[in-house]
Amino acid sequence: MAGADGAAPLSRAGSGWITRKYTVVDTTFVSSLDGMWRREVERRSPPLATSDITTVLESMIGQLRLLDDLEGGSAAGVGMVNEQIQTIAAYLTGGRTTSPAVRQRLILANAQFNQLAGWMAFDAERHQTAQRYYRAGLSAARDTDHPELSAHILSCMSYQAVHCGKLGEATELADAAVSAAKDAHPLMKSLSTARLAHARAALGDEPGFRYATAETMALFSQAASASDRPDYLYWFDSPSNVHTMAGHSALLLAGNTAADVKSLLAEADELLTPVTPSNVTSRPRDALFHAAWLARAHVRHGDLQRAVSIADTALHHRGSVRSPRTFTVLKGLEQDLTTHREGRASSEVRELRRRLRELRGSSR
Repeated sequence: MAGADGAAPLSRAGSGWITRKYTVVDTTFVSSLDGMWRREVERRSPPLATSDITTVLESMIGQLRLLDDLEGGSAAGVGMVNEQIQTIAAYLTGGRTTSPAVRQRLILANAQFNQLAGWMAFDAERHQTAQRYYRAGLSAARDTDHPELSAHILSCMSYQAVHCGKLGEATELADAAVSAAKDAHPLMKSLSTARLAHARAALGDEPGFRYATAETMALFSQAASASDRPDYLYWFDSPSNVHTMAGHSALLLAGNTAADVKSLLAEADELLTPVTPSNVTSRPRDALFHAAWLARAHVRHGDLQRAVSIADTALHHRGSVRSPRTFTVLKGLEQDLTTHREGRASSEVRELRRRLRELRGSSR
């Protein structure tokens, strides 16, 4: 069964490839902040959520999304998001709100925090924890009658299912996302269709992948003239994002089809190369992740020179990234280079392997 982005499922990274031994919190975690609320409730009347407090909580969503863009999944990052979830839970279950509108805003913020926590836990390869957050977010989105946000969460769940090799589930979730987004902003329609293309690629269904990818691009073009872009799709802001997702899926298809793999690899290379350079990027985790997968694909198909070039450039991003999912791919790249017969004779490959081992050691 195919795993994420390649022919074989990913194995879990050893502790040396993860910044530290992760114990990712989930929604049952009782934080110190929650303890403070409990004492406050016992000492005084239940906490009161005002419009101003809700505005502050809402503003923190964007800041924590930025943290994920920079570093990726980590126990510290998920813990910070979880604290906001617990704060909102204290207001919704043990406290009061100044109006029904404030309560609805809190529920919607709760849905977005849970989506973000789910994504970060997934990036930390804590998949059951991620699923719990996603389900909580989906429930909150439905409570506020927000099918567009539901579609976003379902799309994330589909992407995770592909990564875990649950391809039937991935397709069902992607179909559900497309259905939930039928009346949504064109940007959300485009993203959910891109996730469907990804699931089809994992199945080795090239016609399905091609059709969904064309739809993705057409819908994204429509979004350019649409107003009120969803805040949670802030990252999906240029055609290069669509190209990156298509390239990522093309790599996945190349590992799961008997079609012209060389052409698929060349297509993925053209689409992904613009997001992997060493210049400054606002999303170093994504740049390193995509480059590592592209380098692995070139190693598997015998182009060691291209693989070394891509990896050498991408490793400029390694300083701030703490994403276990990305380090898993880098570990796989090192293993691919180690077992490649021609690679053992290449000084460039040996140097890249040395840098990868050094990175593994520094992440302990």
